Amino acid sequence: MIGNQHILNSQLLEHEKNPIKEKIGDKEAMDIIYIITDEYWKEWRRQLTNSTKPVIWAPGLGNFSMMYGKSKMFLRKLVRKMRYMKVKEPEKYLIEGTKAHGTYQNYLKQFRILWSQVDSIKKGVNYKYALWRQRKIDYYGDKAIL
Repeated sequence: MIGNQHILNSQLLEHEKNPIKEKIGDKEAMDIIYIITDEYWKEWRRQLTNSTKPVIWAPGLGNFSMMYGKSKMFLRKLVRKMRYMKVKEPEKYLIEGTKAHGTYQNYLKQFRILWSQVDSIKKGVNYKYALWRQRKIDYYGDKAIL
């Protein structure tokens, strides 16, 4: 995602504040750093997909924000998938323990999380639009053409 992971890990290994300089047990230092960075990115991805906030902060890297248009497109895709699941397996998707039920519940969970993220973004966009509209009315008067 951000650069070549091998280059980043080799720089981490050579950094003076790195506590892992030599192998621990039967694992090499580079392997340990690979595992740590891999778990870091997995956790970051979990936060991105399971958080109700549209902005994820990664320590040392900054903020990552969801894109409104892409999120809305994915919402539409999830609705299509859920409708297809209802048509394809109308009896199975309601029965607990079936694969169809698990898939449908996963789609539903993703939809709810993404809906809250998109709703947060939409509130921010509407707030900025209201501020712009008020500034225009203040500048041009009540009869401003909007």
